[in-house]
Amino acid sequence: MSSNTNFKYHWFASGDIAASATIVFDNLAVLTFMALILQFGYHFPLEVIMSHIIPGTVVGVMVGNLLCLWLGFRLAKKAGRNVTAMPFGLDAPSAIGFVVCIIGPAFSYLYTQGLDSHAAGIKAWQIGVGCLFTAGIIKLIFSFFANRLKARIPQPALLGAIGGVAIALIGFFPLNSIFKVPSVGFLSLTIVMLTMFAKVKLPFRLSGIPVAIVLGTVVYYLLSPLGLSGAIPNLTANITFLLPTPTFAFMHEATSIINYLPVIFPFALLVIFGTMSVVESADCMGDEYVVRDLMLIDGVATIVSSFFGGVLQTTPYAGFPAYKKMDARAGFLLINIVVVGMGGIVGLVGFIVNLVPEVTVAPVLFYVAFEIAMQGFMHSDKKHYPVILFAIFPSIARLVEIKITDGSLIPVDKLQEQMFANVLPTISDHLAIVVLGNGFIVTGMLWATMLYFAMERKWMKSFVSSCVLAVLAFFGIIHSLYISGQLYLPWSLPESVRNIPYELALGYLFFGVITLLLSKTSANR
Repeated sequence: MSSNTNFKYHWFASGDIAASATIVFDNLAVLTFMALILQFGYHFPLEVIMSHIIPGTVVGVMVGNLLCLWLGFRLAKKAGRNVTAMPFGLDAPSAIGFVVCIIGPAFSYLYTQGLDSHAAGIKAWQIGVGCLFTAGIIKLIFSFFANRLKARIPQPALLGAIGGVAIALIGFFPLNSIFKVPSVGFLSLTIVMLTMFAKVKLPFRLSGIPVAIVLGTVVYYLLSPLGLSGAIPNLTANITFLLPTPTFAFMHEATSIINYLPVIFPFALLVIFGTMSVVESADCMGDEYVVRDLMLIDGVATIVSSFFGGVLQTTPYAGFPAYKKMDARAGFLLINIVVVGMGGIVGLVGFIVNLVPEVTVAPVLFYVAFEIAMQGFMHSDKKHYPVILFAIFPSIARLVEIKITDGSLIPVDKLQEQMFANVLPTISDHLAIVVLGNGFIVTGMLWATMLYFAMERKWMKSFVSSCVLAVLAFFGIIHSLYISGQLYLPWSLPESVRNIPYELALGYLFFGVITLLLSKTSANR
C-alpha cells in the first residue's frame, strides 16, 4: 500500500444503490424473521420485541456501519485509490441460534415457572442481552490473536469454508424462495444473471440489480390479483418512536447467562472464523483489510448493542466480492444506517420488508452466493481444489440440519430424544447430520487445513490440525450431539451416546497418526 495525501476518496457511486438494496433488506429480514420466530414460535410478547429487542439490536448495526465507514475512508487514504467499504450487519445463522437456543427456550421455561407473559419476556430478553455481551467479550479477546491465527490457516481453507456457507446457506434458501413464486422469481433472476454474469447491458446503462428488484416488485403486485404470484402483504404500519436506552439489567441474570456459555461460545466462534474468511476474500479482491481491525469493530458493535438491549450478533458480511463487483464504495453503509436505524426505531421493520417481496431480492442473494463461492477457485492453485471442496461439505450438512430440526416435521425435543435412543448398531442419519452440521465453519476450515498441509508435505502441521479437530470434537465445540450445538463434558452425556465423542476424537487422531507414519516412508520423504 502507498499513502497519497492528495487523493480524494469518491465514497459514493452508482454501485452503492444496488449494494444498499441488498444489505438493507438482509438486515431488516433478519430482524423481522427474529420477531416472527419469537412471536409465533414461542408466543413471546410483541411489545417486548418492538420496544426493547429491535431498537437495541439496530444500535449495533448503526455503530458497526459507522466504524466500517471510517475504516473504508482510512483504507482509501492509505491505498491512494477508491476502495469498497466492508459491508456489516446482523449475522443470520447466530441470530437464529440465539433465538431458538437461548431467548425462546428461556421465555418458555420462565413462563412455565409462573411468571406472566410480559415478566417472562423481560427476563428472557435480559438473558439474551447478557449472552450477547458475553459473545462480544469473546470476540474482543480473540481479536488480539486474529492476525496470528489467520496467518496459520491456508487461503484455500478459509475461502473453501466461506464458499460452503455461500452455496448451502446464502445460495440455497434464496433459490428456494425463487421457486415458491417462479413467475416473479425467474424474472428477477434473469435480469441479475444476464447483467452480472453475461455482461448484458440494459437500456440507459441502468444497473441490473435495482432494475431486477423494482421491476420484480411491480410485476409481483400486478400478477397477484390474477393468482400468478404471492399474496399482497399487509402494508399498514403504526409509527411509534422507540428510542433505545442503555440498560445493564442483564447483570442480574449472571447465573442464567453462565448456563448458556456452551451455546454462546460456538456462535461467537462462528462469527470469528467467518470474519477471517471475509478478510481473505477482500484481500483477493484487492482491498487489504486487517482482520484484527474488523474483529475489534465487531466486538465493540456487539457489546454496544448489548448495552442498549440488543440480542443479535453483528458481523462483517461474507458478500464482499459481490459488493466490490457492483462498484460499491462506502455510501451503501450510510444508507444502511439510515434505513435500518430508522426502521427499527420507528417500528417500520415489518412494513419495509413487506413492501419489497422476498422473491425479488432472492436472486440478488443468489448472485452474492455465486461471487463468494467462486473466490476459492479463482484465487487458489488448481491442485488445491480438493481442499476447497472438502471444506464445503459441513455447510451442506448444516443446511440439511436446519431443515430437519426446524420443528415442522417433529418437535425438536422429541427429535433429540429419538436421536439419542436410536444409536445401535450405528447412530441414525438424523444424528449424523446434526453432528456434522454443528460447528460447520470451523469444521470445514480445519478439514481443509489438515488436507492442505498433507498435500504440501507439511506433515507435522497436518498432524496438529487433526489433533485440534480431535479436541474440539471431544468437547462438542464441533460435532456437538445436541441440536442446540451446546458444549459438554463427554462423561456427562446420556449413557447411550457417551462413547460418540471418543469415537470422533479417535477418528481424527487416526488421520494424524497415519499421516505421520506415511511421511516416514521413503516414497514420501
